[in-house]
Amino acid sequence: YSLSRSSSRAYPKSWKLYGSNNGENWVILDEQSSISFSTSETKYFSLRSNPRSYKLKITSEVDLAD
Repeated sequence: YSLSRSSSRAYPKSWKLYGSNNGENWVILDEQSSISFSTSETKYFSLRSNPRSYKLKITSEVDLAD
């Protein structure tokens, strides 16, 4: 999977990616923390499984406007 930072001043710093095959039982597929992005940068991450559904929970972000 990949995440990108647009030209905005805020971007995710830490997150958990969950996967589910039935939409009810979710498992953590990947967890990242303290990730830094340059403007318009895309980062790529590998997964070991391929569930039917995904959800991303951002646990912290960087806001350069602060």
